[in-house]
Amino acid sequence: MKMHRKLVYRSLICSLTAISILTFAAAAKAATWKGLEPFAAKPDAKGATLYLLGLSHTQAKNYPKAITALERAARVTPQDVNVYRMLGYDYEVSKQYAKVLAAYEKGLQLAPGDADLKESADRVRPFAKA
Repeated sequence: MKMHRKLVYRSLICSLTAISILTFAAAAKAATWKGLEPFAAKPDAKGATLYLLGLSHTQAKNYPKAITALERAARVTPQDVNVYRMLGYDYEVSKQYAKVLAAYEKGLQLAPGDADLKESADRVRPFAKA
């Protein structure tokens, strides 16, 4: 009986710890994009700042804001393949398939050997033409 009680307590402590970690992670995500927005709002915002803001919005599943930030990042740093990879993902989640394909193909122009981008472009190509 004593051993069973110890296992129950240990399990409860592990569960509470996991809940605390998840709560902290969610708060950290929100804090990340909130902390970046003042810098991204500047007209001369850096591409990396805009990319990180887009990534933060993507993690928070706020795809319209992610797309806005990543489109700006693409204008500021048009040679960053990661911007097009993330932008394609956000377009895909938003079911904007023609834009998905355009983003992935732009990424492939920058990194022709990128197997993940090629696979992603091939996957959405039938939807973009429909």
